[in-house]
Amino acid sequence: IACGGSKKQTGGPKGPPPLPANGIQIAIPETEIAPGEDRQTCWFTTFESDEDVWISGFEAFQPSGGHHIIAFRSLEDVADGTVIDCTDGSAMALWMPLLLAQDVTGLELPEGYGIKIPAKAKLVFQSHYVNTSSEPIKTRDYVNINYAPDQDNIIGAAPFANSVLDLTVAPN
Repeated sequence: IACGGSKKQTGGPKGPPPLPANGIQIAIPETEIAPGEDRQTCWFTTFESDEDVWISGFEAFQPSGGHHIIAFRSLEDVADGTVIDCTDGSAMALWMPLLLAQDVTGLELPEGYGIKIPAKAKLVFQSHYVNTSSEPIKTRDYVNINYAPDQDNIIGAAPFANSVLDLTVAPN
């Protein structure tokens, strides 16, 4: 079971995508995915804003093998730059969904709607990769966070996610 979409993913070790016109770009540290590996890696950082910010969308950029990037708000006090393997999903118990993709490359909210990122929020970016090749792949993901053009007249939106970590599908 997986998510999917119709947009082509771009980005990676070649260099960053263009900066957003009204927002910020976040570069997720480079990592290597072994041949045949299916892994989710999570990276912690602090949202560097002294004020709450409403965002109208985000764009995710991953090279080949990328499956998704999801942003969470962590309830933990984890040092910036910490990277963990979060493939098993148990770490997500203390995280709140923040930026979920409507397809694999991001999310764009309707005009007048926004998702609030609190000032100095602890963020976690989850990058999921499936390396179907026989060679290791180096990855470098980027996220463009687009600020809502009108920060004063926003209807708040909230992401929702449901995970089942013990799903078993019998053979045949």
